Amino acid sequence: MLTRGDEIQPEDLLLDGPRRAAPHPPEVGTLQSGLEIAAAQRIRAALEAAGGRRAEAAARLGIDRTTLFRWMKRLGL
Repeated sequence: MLTRGDEIQPEDLLLDGPRRAAPHPPEVGTLQSGLEIAAAQRIRAALEAAGGRRAEAAARLGIDRTTLFRWMKRLGL
């Protein structure tokens, strides 16, 4: 349960009161393009953490080295 203070207030319960609109997620295009963007970010982060060593980056990502090479080629990395 989330509250703004130390005590639960009526507005914290979301009972029949005014509802706040949920924020809209940013547009990323198709699901496939969103997945590819996320994959590219994860691969870049793993490569950076591994000091550019692709075999180590693949191990950090939990994938085989050849799978990493294929993803990098597919994503133009």
